Amino acid sequence: MSTTRSKTTLLLLLLFATVFLHLAATTSAIGVNYGTLGDNLPPPAKVAEFLQTKTTIDRIKLFDANPEILRAFANTNISVTVTVGNGDIPGIVQASTAQKWVADNIAPYYPETKIIRVTVGNEILKSAVKDWIVNLVPAMKSLHKALVNAGFKDIQVSTPHTLSLVEHSEPPSAARFRVGYDKQIIVPMLQFLRETKSPLMINPYPYFGWAPSISDYALFKPNKGIYDETTKITYMSMFDAIMDAVYTSMKAIDYDDIEIVIAETGWSSAGDPEEAACSVENAKAFNGNVARRATESIGTPLMPKKIFETYIFALFNENLKPGSTSEKNFGLFKPDFTPVYDIGIMKTGQQQDSGEGNMTETNENKDVSGNTTQTNENKDVKGNNTQTNENKDVTEKKTQTHENTDVTGNTTRTKENKENTGVSVTRAHEYTGVSVNQTKEDTPSSGGGRQGRGRRSTPGTGTPTTGDKKWCVAKGGTSNQALQANIDYVCSQGVDCKPIQAGGACYDPNNLWSHASFVMNSYYNNYGRHDSNCDFSQSGYLTTTNPSHGNCNFM
Repeated sequence: MSTTRSKTTLLLLLLFATVFLHLAATTSAIGVNYGTLGDNLPPPAKVAEFLQTKTTIDRIKLFDANPEILRAFANTNISVTVTVGNGDIPGIVQASTAQKWVADNIAPYYPETKIIRVTVGNEILKSAVKDWIVNLVPAMKSLHKALVNAGFKDIQVSTPHTLSLVEHSEPPSAARFRVGYDKQIIVPMLQFLRETKSPLMINPYPYFGWAPSISDYALFKPNKGIYDETTKITYMSMFDAIMDAVYTSMKAIDYDDIEIVIAETGWSSAGDPEEAACSVENAKAFNGNVARRATESIGTPLMPKKIFETYIFALFNENLKPGSTSEKNFGLFKPDFTPVYDIGIMKTGQQQDSGEGNMTETNENKDVSGNTTQTNENKDVKGNNTQTNENKDVTEKKTQTHENTDVTGNTTRTKENKENTGVSVTRAHEYTGVSVNQTKEDTPSSGGGRQGRGRRSTPGTGTPTTGDKKWCVAKGGTSNQALQANIDYVCSQGVDCKPIQAGGACYDPNNLWSHASFVMNSYYNNYGRHDSNCDFSQSGYLTTTNPSHGNCNFM
C-alpha cells in the first residue's frame, strides 16, 4: 500500500512540476522596447527596479548598448537585447571591429546583465542604404564569430525587419519574400539564423494599417474578417494576417522551422486632432491583446497555440521624439511610472491606471482542416462565410510609413498620416496584408495629412517646373528642434552636407529651415524619389517649385 501511495505521490509531483514549468514558460515572453528620447525619463536604476518589482515584464530591447542601462539591469534576471547601430554595420564586417564591439559592449556587463541577443541594425532592408544592406549578413556572421570567440556563444545575433521584406502579402497564403532580396539577402540570413539557432525578428504594426473601415480588424475586435480562399481561413485580426504572411514566406523556401520574435509592435494612446486612431481605448485594446498572446497559447491560424517572444513599443512616453503628438505617446507608462492604461502587466496588488478600453478576443472556430483559427465568422442566409473587402479607393489617401534607426541606434518613426482619417497608412499591404490604392501627395495641404499647419515658405522665388519633377523641402512652421533633428539624421546617413557648412554653396541664407530643406531634398534624391522619403516625421513636403537659389542647386 505504501509503495502504491508513494508512486501516486511521485506521479502527482511530476504532474505538478510539468504544469508549473509549462506555466512558467508561458508567462515569460513579454518585453518592451526601452527608448530614451525624453528629458524627463527616470534613471535606468529606477527603471530596472520598477520592472523587476512592480511588473511582469521580464525582457527589454534597447536601440543601442547604453552602458548606464546595462549596468542598471545587472542581477535583475531581466533579459536584455542590445543593438549595433546601422552606421556601424559595414565596420562590423571586419573581425577586429567586431571583436572590439564585443569587448566594449558585452564583456563588461555579461553575465551579470542577462544579455540574450544582439540585433545588427534596425529595419535595414527598408532603409534602402546599399552599404548597410549588402553588409548586413556578413556583419551578423562576423559579430557571431566574435561573440563565440569571446566565450559568449549563447548570445544570439539577429536583425529586425518591417513587413517590407514580404510582397504579395494579401492573402497571407500568397505571401512571398520580396524578389531581389529573397535569394541575395534573406535566404543567406535565414540559413545563418538556422545554424545559430537565432530567431527571425519582425516588426508587425497594424497601427500603420489602420483605417476607419478596418478599425476593428486592426484592434482585435469582433469583425467580419478577411477570407483567404486558399487556406479557407477567415482572418479576424490584422496581426494574425501579418504573422501568417511572414510564416508563409518562410515556409515557401523551407525555413519555417526558425522561430519568429516580435521585435516591435504597439499603438499610440494620444495624437493630434486628425490622428483619429490614437486613443487610450485603442492602445489598450491592441496592446492588451498583444500582451495576452505573449503569455497565452493563442497563436495564429497557421501557427496555432504558438507563443511569440514579444516586445511592445514602448516602455515610456518620450517627449523628445520628433514628429506629431502620436510619436510621443507610444508608452505603456508615463515617466513617473504611472500606467497610461492597464493591459495586465502589473504584479498583483500594484496600482494600475483605469484607462478605458476593452481587451477583446474573437471567438475561436475551426477551419476546414480542423485547425483552430481566431475567427468570428458571420454567415449569410445560405450558410456561407461572409467577408469584407477592405480595399480603399483613392479618396482615402495613403502614404508610406516606416521607422528608421540612425547611426546611433535610436529609432525615429517616420510616417505620413492618411488624409482626414488619422494614423498613417502607407503601403498598408506591407504591414497588414490589406491591399490599398496609393496616391501621391503633391502639396503641403495634403502631404502628410497636416492640413493648414504653418505657412509655406521658400528660400527664394523659385522656378516652376514641368513634368513630374519634385523637390523635398521642410514645412513652414516646423520647430527648430525638428529641423535640427532632420539635419542630424540626414547627415548621419552618408548624405553630403558640406554645401550647408560655412563657405558652402547653400550656407546662405544661414537658417535652419534653409539648411534642413537642402539636406532633406538630398536625402529624397539619394534614397529614391518616393514620397515617403520626404516625410521626416511629417515635417517635409513635396513641391513642384524649384527651391534652388543663387549657386545653391537643389537636385
